[in-house]
Amino acid sequence: MIYLDNNSTTKPRPEVIEAMMPYFTEKWYNPSANYEAGQEIARDIEDARAFFAQSINAEPEEIYFVSCGSEANNWVIRGIKRSPEFIITDNIEHHSILNTVQNTMWSKPHILPVNNHGVIEIDQIEQEISKCYKQSNHLDGHSFLISIMTINNEIGTIQKIQEIGEYLSSYLGIGFHVDAVQAYGKLPIDVQKSHIDMLSVSSHKIGAPRGSGFLYVRKDIPLKPLIYGGQQENYMRAGTENVAGIMGFKKAAEIALTNMEQNTKKLQELHDYFVSRLDKIRNIRIVNRNMPHFPSTISVDCGVPAESMLTYLDQF
Repeated sequence: MIYLDNNSTTKPRPEVIEAMMPYFTEKWYNPSANYEAGQEIARDIEDARAFFAQSINAEPEEIYFVSCGSEANNWVIRGIKRSPEFIITDNIEHHSILNTVQNTMWSKPHILPVNNHGVIEIDQIEQEISKCYKQSNHLDGHSFLISIMTINNEIGTIQKIQEIGEYLSSYLGIGFHVDAVQAYGKLPIDVQKSHIDMLSVSSHKIGAPRGSGFLYVRKDIPLKPLIYGGQQENYMRAGTENVAGIMGFKKAAEIALTNMEQNTKKLQELHDYFVSRLDKIRNIRIVNRNMPHFPSTISVDCGVPAESMLTYLDQF
């Protein structure tokens, strides 16, 4: 089988599996235990937390380990202590954002359409915020949460995250969340430079197994737990940590971040070659050809439903 579904999940790298194995065999202890073997594992987790924080220019105490990007996205929308009255996002976000936004009881979702290039423009966000202010006299910045993904998982669109963050920083209190699940390890991320308040990342997009990820939350953002129980993650996310998953995630991130430029160049070469071959096939349209997209994603319209095409291709 020729596998072309890496936006969905990637095969774990051999180096990642090797880094995980000790936590199944020799270092299997509970990191919450008070004995030395357990505390050694806890220190490994904190080393990983510091690594991930440094990778996005954050502080270690601002990193919370989670099970996946969907959990992180849900936590952002459902966990802000001062529930925003308005949540502004766009219509090509991941379902873990759109479905959660549409099912909140306390917020009014404002889902904006992207333009013909798959991009959400800053003036759209500006106009929507102004419209909300006109509807009510009691609003302030804390009444809003803005959530925009960096790289779209279907068409690969790259959003103007830094520009949006710089614009929103002029509004005191507006929370800016970024779904960086498809971007981490592929594009440089600096939460300070881009004025990002919260950021979701998942492990299995960069050669690590499923089941791990992290949520960055700026230290002055009031967030409440979604999962209550023990003292894990500074009492913010109960449940014994997926230590092997975290260690595998760290190893995969080290590889991806070290080879980011080289990987992007290789992806671009593969992208251009694949598109050149697709162009020789009749009735094929490259949907994102003229969109500002990351080279890991080629969106193709074959004139038949996607589910039917996947079923057909799976037979070969």
